[in-house]
Amino acid sequence: MRRADLRRDIYIVVGIYLSWTLFGVTVFFVDNLLGNGEKTLLTPGGHLHQYQYFELFKELTPVVVLLPAAWIGYSFQRRISFVNDLRAFWPQQVEAVQRTIEYLRRDEGDIDEFERTLTALRSRIDDARALFRRRNPSETATGNYPYEGITHIHHLFQSLGYHDLLPVEEAARARGEIVKTWQKVRGQILVEFDRADVD
Repeated sequence: MRRADLRRDIYIVVGIYLSWTLFGVTVFFVDNLLGNGEKTLLTPGGHLHQYQYFELFKELTPVVVLLPAAWIGYSFQRRISFVNDLRAFWPQQVEAVQRTIEYLRRDEGDIDEFERTLTALRSRIDDARALFRRRNPSETATGNYPYEGITHIHHLFQSLGYHDLLPVEEAARARGEIVKTWQKVRGQILVEFDRADVD
């Protein structure tokens, strides 16, 4: 669960509690206007007495409190699990992208290193797909979800292809685009971590 999703759930739960509290205050004052302070359900004439609605409100309150509390607890568990998975994913992602950038600085190609780099990028794409899901299928390959940026990096590297002597201009252009894409992806991932401020 992303930080933004957890924040949304917290706002929803707080909103439910505030709304229920306001509703309870309203019920209390409405009951005060209807009766004379007795807590029996019916008068001899069959009319509702004071506090009947407020007593019902108090009986329902534990349910209204427990259900959102259970949901927010579940949300925190999902958030902790997501961050742990992300921390395991992050160093592997950094290694794959840096390997790609460094390969494109070479003068001569290396078929084994080229294949290892492609494999590493493909693996990181699948890892990212396990962590992030695209909400809008119409988004472009460099949209808001990290695996799209990683896929774009893979596409740039694969499109360049293997060469015994790397074409300098094409390699530099691909490297620049990869660095630009990686900066965006890196920002999307780092925002999910709880990092300490440094003075």
